[in-house]
Formats: sequence, structure tokens, C-alpha cells
Amino acid sequence: MLPSVAAVLTVLAVNAQLTPLYNVPVTLSTSGTGSATLSAESGVTNVEGKFSFSVTGSSSGEVTVTAEGLGDTATQTLTISPAGATFGISSPGTDLFSLRTNDDLAITVTAPDQNQVQFATTLGTLTGSAQTGPVIVEPVSGGTATVTLSSTKAGV
Repeated sequence: MLPSVAAVLTVLAVNAQLTPLYNVPVTLSTSGTGSATLSAESGVTNVEGKFSFSVTGSSSGEVTVTAEGLGDTATQTLTISPAGATFGISSPGTDLFSLRTNDDLAITVTAPDQNQVQFATTLGTLTGSAQTGPVIVEPVSGGTATVTLSSTKAGV
């Protein structure tokens, strides 16, 4: 069993004039070499023509999510991988809105197949093991690379 990380997908039902369609039945299914759990197997669109659901990976591989409604079919293929097996930001993973200026923020990426990672910022300065600046290259060690972001200015 993989650690639980859900992806939210949204089905949008519209007519030829792109007007959202309300109360459209949608049926969902999965197929592929991996497996995933859907938060719902069916539902109906809301007044905005949307039906949202989550997909949580169960075992590694490709999973195709199929949505059917109004005689039409849409698919989205996802790759399900164990944590640490793909490139991605592993921290911070919490709310950053409470971060204040002049506070340091450690940023760690998981990079299992890379030798180095390039980090860049448009606000503040990055500090790594050997470089400091708005764009730095940090070596990967043990499958991760970590830098520290600091800024005297607030921004989004």
C-alpha cells in the first residue's frame, strides 16, 4: 500500500455554446497497470457544470481514469508511484502564509534520478551547500537536494 496522496479531478459538462450543464449524470472508472481508489464511482454536475472527485493511488503503475456522461467519454492518465520514486517537492508541505520576512525556509526536493537540481527564486536569496543567489545548482545527495530561501521582502 502506498502513502495516501489524493489528486482532485474535475469533469466539466457544457453544451455547444459552452454553457455549463446542471445535473448531468457522470460515471467514473479506472483501468491500467496500477490501481487507484476513486472518492465516488458516479455523481452529477453542479450548477457550474462541474463534478469533482479525488483519486488516491493504491499500487504503482499507470492508471487511466475514465469519465462518461451525455454519451461522451473523457480520460486522464496518472502515474502512481511510491513516495520518493519521482521528482518533486518534499518540503515544505505546510501552510507558508504564516512565514515572515527574514525567516529562513528550507526547501527540499526528492530527485532520485538526478545528480543536481537547479533552484530559482524571483524574491529573495537561495543558499545551498556551495552557492548563494537567485539561481543556484545544488548537488543531490541521498536522493534529495535542500536549499534555504530567505527574503527581506514580502510577496506572493
